Amino acid sequence: MRFPKSARITKAGEFSDLLRNGRRRNGSAVSICWRPGAGRRLGIAVSRKIKGSARKNRIKRVVREVFRTSPETFPLGDVIVIAKMGTDALTNHQIRKVVHDLLDR
Repeated sequence: MRFPKSARITKAGEFSDLLRNGRRRNGSAVSICWRPGAGRRLGIAVSRKIKGSARKNRIKRVVREVFRTSPETFPLGDVIVIAKMGTDALTNHQIRKVVHDLLDR
C-alpha cells in the first residue's frame, strides 16, 4: 500500500490547528496529537534539535511505514506524530515500538 497525498496532512494551518485543538499523548521520544474525523490522515514533525537530514528522513520513513502497514492502529481522523530530541538514537524497531505503544494506550 502506498502513502497517497490524500492521507497526508501537508498544510501549516492544519498542523497548527491540530496541535492547538487536538488530544495529545506524550512519550519519552515521540508525542502523538490527534483529532477524530472521517478518514485517516498522517502528519509527521521532527524536532529541529535532531541534526542531519538523513536522521530526520529515517524517522519519517519509519513512521510512514508504521502508518502504511498497520493503519488500523491509528485512530480515525487526523494524527500528527512528533519526534522529539533523542528519537534519532533509537533503532527502527524501537521507533516502531514507541509509536505502537502510544497508539495502544
